[in-house]
Amino acid sequence: MDEKFLNFFNRYFDNAYRYVFFKVGNKWDTDDIVSEAFKRVYENFSNIKSSPKVYLFVTLQHVITDYYRRKKNFCLEDSYKDFYSYDLEEIFVEKEELNTLKKST
Repeated sequence: MDEKFLNFFNRYFDNAYRYVFFKVGNKWDTDDIVSEAFKRVYENFSNIKSSPKVYLFVTLQHVITDYYRRKKNFCLEDSYKDFYSYDLEEIFVEKEELNTLKKST
């Protein structure tokens, strides 16, 4: 790996990580976003004509935007259906039926 890029990476990694964590709010997505951004910067590092730091933060913003675009299509209500085999209404109906049976005996 290029020595210049390694110096760049070591110098700006912490700043990039804090920036993304502030925007995203969780460690796992932050790790993915920062990795993807540095990968893109590495692939174009020799072609960067302006400040590499500016290029990094613009790339971070693009990857964050992509992250939120993907996340927008995720419906929280649908995810709960995956975790539970039946909804809350069924739980209450079952409890009510059990209470009725207990009272009848």
